[in-house]
This record gives sequence, structure tokens and C-alpha cells, in this order.
Amino acid sequence: MKIDIDSEACGNPLDCRLCLDRCPEKLFGTYPRGRRHPSVAPGDWVIIPLFASQCTGCNECLAFCPKQAILVQRLSLRQKIVDTISLVRDFVRKGETAWSWK
Repeated sequence: MKIDIDSEACGNPLDCRLCLDRCPEKLFGTYPRGRRHPSVAPGDWVIIPLFASQCTGCNECLAFCPKQAILVQRLSLRQKIVDTISLVRDFVRKGETAWSWK
């Protein structure tokens, strides 16, 4: 599955928490939107799919999101293979990411 989240529409996920609480697989996590500074609590958060590969496609997150900020798409077999190869390349190259490949 591919999970896209419109962070602008979502706003502050810590206020809502519906997708965080309703997802039976507990796929989502929160992350500070800006850079973190020592001894300063971040005030602006964004939600991210931490374990998108574990998504069963139940669409509970879609049903409970009041802002309709989540989009879940099934991936084709070809796309799953491409994503897996990308992960392996990231692991093998250790410092480089897929974004720096040509």
C-alpha cells in the first residue's frame, strides 16, 4: 500500500489523533514539522506512515479522518518490486539515499 498524507489539511495531528488511535495496525507516527532544538518542545507536528508496508487496506483511517487528509492506494506488483529494490540499494549504499541516484 502507498499512504499519502496531506499535512496541510491535517493540521495538528496531536489534537485530532483519530487516525493514530483507530488504525488497527498502528501504522502512523508523529514527527516534528520543523527542526528540533534542545530543551524546546516542538509545537508543530506532522503525521507520517511509519509502517506503510504493514497496511491491510482496511481504510479505517479514511473513515475517521475528519479532514480527508489521507489517501491509501494499492501498489502494483511492479511497484512493490521497485520499492523493495530501492530499499535494498539504500541499505547497500549506506550513506546515499534514493533521492541522490541518477
